[in-house]
Amino acid sequence: MSSDSLNILFVDDDALARKVVARQLAALGHEVTPLASGAEALDALAEETQLLISDVRMPGMEGPELARRVREKRPDIPILFITGFADHRLLRAMEGLNCHMLPKPFDRKQLSAAVDEAVSLEAPQD
Repeated sequence: MSSDSLNILFVDDDALARKVVARQLAALGHEVTPLASGAEALDALAEETQLLISDVRMPGMEGPELARRVREKRPDIPILFITGFADHRLLRAMEGLNCHMLPKPFDRKQLSAAVDEAVSLEAPQD
């Protein structure tokens, strides 16, 4: 389990997935803002946001587009994608975005490890 509490935006269009993963993140000690769309995430993105976790496939704005738009505002923020599947078009769209991927299904321990990895790899280099 991560020793640091993070301010996380979590985006998933599936209400049940949003509820379950938000609970897992909260149980790990993080402050979580669950959101249903990429547009909501862009509106909620703030300077105190420390991590964006997003589903890849969503209506309206898919994960790669959300990541590109978030990077325009906050190039430093770690991004973790969670997905049950992603087609080749989406995988190609994610190239160069410096994002991390966690395949579904996952448990709390795997989620914790993925969060820790995403955040630690985004740490500034001296």
